[in-house]
Amino acid sequence: MSAISNILKNPQFTRPTPLDDFFQRLNDQVLSKKEDIQNDTIKVVPLLLTHFQELHDLTMDEQRRLETENSSMLPISLHDMKFIEELIKLIISKGIMTNIPPSLQPASQKSRNLPRSHNLGVLELVIRKIYIILTDKVKPNDYIRSITLKGPLYTYTYLGILTLCAEGPKNAHFEKMLRQMEDVQQTYELYAMYNFFVQELSSPVAKAKILSLLGTLAVRRENGILSLIDFIVGAREDEQLDIEKMNRVTQIIVAKPRTISSVEYFSLLFPQIFDGLSMVNRPIVVSCLNSVVTALFFKNSRIINDFLFHRIYQVLFNEPVQERSAKEVNDMVNVIISLTKNASNELLSVFVQGLDKRQFYLNLWIYTFFLKKYQKLNPLGEQNGPYYEVILTVLKTFVCLLKDTEALVYLSMNLLNYEHEQWGYQIDFETQLAYITLRDNLPDLNLKKEGDEDPLSKANKLFADIDESIDLFIQLLKMVNNENMVKDVFLAVLNRWVKTEQHKDNPLKEVESNALVLLDLKTLEKLHKEFSADILKKPHDILKLIDELVDLTSFEPLKEEDSDDEEDSEDEEERETKQPDSLSLIIQILGSVLYLPPQQLSGSKQLLQSIDNKLQKRGNLVFHKDITNVLECTSQETTDTASNDSDYEALEEAINNLNEPLAPMQVLGLTQLTKLVRNRSKAVSAARATQLHLQYLKNQDPYVYLSAVKGLSALCQYDKTCIDTLVNCYSSIHKLDDALKIGEVFIQYIQQENQLFQGFQANRIIDSCITNVRRRGEIDDRLRMSAMSILGISAQVNARGIQDRIGDMLDCSFGVLQMETKTKGGFMVRRAALHLIHDLMYSDYEDTGLSLFPPQYENSRLKILLEYTRDKDDDQLVSEQAGQLLSLLNIY
Repeated sequence: MSAISNILKNPQFTRPTPLDDFFQRLNDQVLSKKEDIQNDTIKVVPLLLTHFQELHDLTMDEQRRLETENSSMLPISLHDMKFIEELIKLIISKGIMTNIPPSLQPASQKSRNLPRSHNLGVLELVIRKIYIILTDKVKPNDYIRSITLKGPLYTYTYLGILTLCAEGPKNAHFEKMLRQMEDVQQTYELYAMYNFFVQELSSPVAKAKILSLLGTLAVRRENGILSLIDFIVGAREDEQLDIEKMNRVTQIIVAKPRTISSVEYFSLLFPQIFDGLSMVNRPIVVSCLNSVVTALFFKNSRIINDFLFHRIYQVLFNEPVQERSAKEVNDMVNVIISLTKNASNELLSVFVQGLDKRQFYLNLWIYTFFLKKYQKLNPLGEQNGPYYEVILTVLKTFVCLLKDTEALVYLSMNLLNYEHEQWGYQIDFETQLAYITLRDNLPDLNLKKEGDEDPLSKANKLFADIDESIDLFIQLLKMVNNENMVKDVFLAVLNRWVKTEQHKDNPLKEVESNALVLLDLKTLEKLHKEFSADILKKPHDILKLIDELVDLTSFEPLKEEDSDDEEDSEDEEERETKQPDSLSLIIQILGSVLYLPPQQLSGSKQLLQSIDNKLQKRGNLVFHKDITNVLECTSQETTDTASNDSDYEALEEAINNLNEPLAPMQVLGLTQLTKLVRNRSKAVSAARATQLHLQYLKNQDPYVYLSAVKGLSALCQYDKTCIDTLVNCYSSIHKLDDALKIGEVFIQYIQQENQLFQGFQANRIIDSCITNVRRRGEIDDRLRMSAMSILGISAQVNARGIQDRIGDMLDCSFGVLQMETKTKGGFMVRRAALHLIHDLMYSDYEDTGLSLFPPQYENSRLKILLEYTRDKDDDQLVSEQAGQLLSLLNIY
């Protein structure tokens, strides 16, 4: 402790470094005398550039010294960074801004009292010096270069080159410098800089140049699309996805630049979309890209098929047949997972059916079965479930979203079809991910030649594969959790097994051939064991199939069971070893149906009578008495509640989907709830549906909460009590994100109502918005801005319908502009207030606008307010917006 205290009391000074000496000279010669050199631009600029070059050289020397010492220290201390900042400010003001014409100066800089010389020669001198440092690729770890790229000097150097291109003599060299300056900067920073120039510059030539570069930046950079999403949506900050921002991203990407052909544009665009969709851990990016894909699909479905689906098919179907890396396979799977979150079932249907619907499902099944059988470690980590369940979930999602029972029936026919003829999968031992290799390179998976494996081992392996495939199929059906689909699969397998078993003219002798019959039989037994309640829930369909299948069975009479008869022991052993025939299995299923309460069989009397007659012809009287009793009990039953039962089943399915952990299934559940309310079903009230939607409005997955927003806006149309619930939440909710989402519900509802937005419900929404605008200091300003945005939308949609509320809206805007000039962050609210005035002036009707303004807000009063805001507001954008509104006001 004494040694440390001694060091603290008596710090040991080291010998000054060359950089220390430089900063001392910079301060003495330049920074301390900057007031004396304000107007001497010709002399001061070379001096500033000399010091900047010396700073660069000394910093590079210091970096080399630190590298030789393996030191991780920065070459420049935080204390000395203030000298660099001052030097850069002087270079920008004296060397660049004073020499740029007014039309090329940012609007926010025009108000500064800077001397203007407009000397393009001095400007070029500065630009060339900074340009050399920024574009020098020989020194990749240049510290001065890195801080220049991240600071304002890069932006103003670029502006200087742009000025030389626009104002100076035409020189291809400056155009080349502009391109090279763009090459050294990150895409996200370019979006920020270009957006700044578009908003701030008034020169038409410069704006056109920037807009041209901005329009193609997304496809000129490999990360252009991701950077665009990050910039507009704010995905880097993990913000909640705003629907308006997502729509803005979609509009920008779908609007192809005129300077590039369609084929070239989409060829550059879709590799980025594919890569973005493979990022399943970035839900905001996936939601934005799904919106883009959907928009392009409805614009021209061939675009999506040729540029996106085709790439997926190449790997999933492995066409052409070739080896594919684990990354290719994993990216393909991730893109499919992302597509399951697409809002358009039509797009998903086209995707599944694109090449071969059956083969699409079968290939996913083969991949799932391979992972279950051979992948021993989970690439996602042992804390997660088995990885094959991820692919099984994808299968389940497609089946449920598209209600594709046919796919399940087809898979039940191909449970043993778990290998491709020419290629197969192998596990990468390093990543534990599957990759594709040719069949010749699969020694571990190749079956031995027929003569090399004894029949018993071959049969045992086959039976093991049957059991494993059936277990996996049952797991899939449990995940699907749809009793109608399970019942349809059971009936299809039963129908197939009975028809196959009756082909006596073509006896099946080989193990492989008999395996198909054995597979169906084992599947039936497993289905009956696991899903008997679901299968028997709608007995009419089962009885209908039994009635048809009995016709296919033989007429050999079967003895009625008698407990007093004793069979010969040899016959009993033979019967126990023999597989059940088709009629005995049908009888067994019929018995399960007859155990149901008679009222469930009330609509199937004719079928029961037909089945009984056919069984009697075959000498089978086992259930004759039971059928007769059922027919007598159901003679007075009715089926008036069939439609209600159907609605309650739909509600149960919707609730089950909502309880699923998967986002696509939750969205499906919300959609099903909305459909029930729209159909005026008695199974669920609008109030309950609204509460469930509000619960999922808080979900973190953009796909889920955006669907909840859409559902709530629809519920507002079907049942007006939903609006009361939302208004109460909007006025009292404390969490900003949830309140903003409810605001988005109001916007969608208002736009859907259009000219019908008026009356009591409209006033309820407007009152809640006005109340929030007036809660200054109580709530977040962003919520107040949201409220003004809703008011503006309502004015745009139907100003005449809410004419009596325009005075209240103007009162809000006037209050904000007059009373909130000095509040922290108040400029954002003032901007929103000016937007509201603009929306009130311009609606969808030619005869509305100022004519609807109440007398107390006549033109002269509005003009005085706007002039005061334009001249006095300290926010440049607020001032400009007020000036623009004044120009529009003078037109009237």
